[in-house]
Amino acid sequence: MNFRHSISIATGVFLGMTAAGWTAEPWIELPSLPGGLAGFAVRNLDGRIQIAGGTNWKDGNKTWSDRILELSEPGRQWRIVGDLPFPLAYGGSMVADEGWWLLGGHNVREASGDAVCLDDAGRVVRRLKLSMRWRFARGTALGETGYFVVRQEAAGGEWEGVFMEVSPGTGAARVLAPLPNGAWVSPAISPANERIVVAGGAAFDRASGTLDNRREIFVYDPNYRRWSQWGALPKAVRGMAAVALDSQRILLAGGFSVDGQFEADAYVLDFAAGRLARTRPLPIGCMPELVRAGDWIYSIGGEDDHRSRSRRVFKIPVRSLIEGAEMNSANHETKDPQ
Repeated sequence: MNFRHSISIATGVFLGMTAAGWTAEPWIELPSLPGGLAGFAVRNLDGRIQIAGGTNWKDGNKTWSDRILELSEPGRQWRIVGDLPFPLAYGGSMVADEGWWLLGGHNVREASGDAVCLDDAGRVVRRLKLSMRWRFARGTALGETGYFVVRQEAAGGEWEGVFMEVSPGTGAARVLAPLPNGAWVSPAISPANERIVVAGGAAFDRASGTLDNRREIFVYDPNYRRWSQWGALPKAVRGMAAVALDSQRILLAGGFSVDGQFEADAYVLDFAAGRLARTRPLPIGCMPELVRAGDWIYSIGGEDDHRSRSRRVFKIPVRSLIEGAEMNSANHETKDPQ
C-alpha cells in the first residue's frame, strides 16, 4: 500500500557544545545486572523496573536470555521474576491495556513471528502470530498503537527496513510511509508532542555491505501519515537510546559514532522551545536502554564495546536532565542543526 510521503524542514536548533561544569544532580549508580545485557525489553511497573530477554557474549559466543528480571527498590538486587517462552532479543516492546507486549525479535535460530503478552507477575497471558516477521526493532507507543522501525523478512529471504504501526491485540501490522533517509538500523525513537520522533540510526549500503551512520532527526505525524525533518544531531550515531521526559521533551543518549566510539553524550530535544541542547552525559559510553519511572530516568546495561555488554545501572532525576539542558542553552549561542 502506498502512502502520501512528504518531507519538510522544521526550525529546530542545536544549542551548546559542552558546559564546563554541571550544577544539576549527577547519575546515581544502582545494583548491577546479574550479567551484561543488551537488546532486551524494559518497562516501568509502578516504580519497579522489569527487563525481559537480551543478549550477552561468553567465551566468544553470543548468548540469549529468556529471563525476566526486576529491580523493585533502588537498594535491592535484581531478581528473576519469570521466564519467557523462548530466549528473545531485539524485538518490539510496548505496554497496553492487556499487559506488556513483546513483538517479534530474534529467538536465537530465526526471526520471531510471535507476539507475547505478559501480566504484572511476568506470566504469559496471551500469545499470537504477527502478520509479519521482523527483528532488530526499535519502537514506541502512542496510546494502544505501536510504531516500530524494523527489519522485515521479505521475499527470497532478503531483509528490508520498514516503518510500521502494530495493533498488539490482533497482531495486525501495517507498513507506513518510509523513513526518508533509510536509517533503519538502530535509530532512537520516542513519542513527543503526539508524534513519533526518530533520530540517528544507520543506513545499510548493500553494494559495500557497510553501515552509514546518520544525523537527521525526523518527526512522523500519525494524523497526516507523513514525515518532516526537525533538525539533526551534532554527530552521526546509531544505537542511541530515547525516552520521553514529558509531553514535549525527549532525552537522547549514548550510541555508537562514526569514529568508532561508544558515546556518553546526552541531549534534550525540546519541541516547545524548538531546540536540542546538551545535558549531563551518561556515566559510561554505551548503547543503553532508557526508561522513566516516576521522577527518575534509568539507564540500564547495553553494548559498551565490541562483543561486550554492560551490567551497570544508573538513575538520575528528570529535573536534573532538564536543568542541565536549560543551563547549557543559557550559556551557549544557537547553532543551525543542518
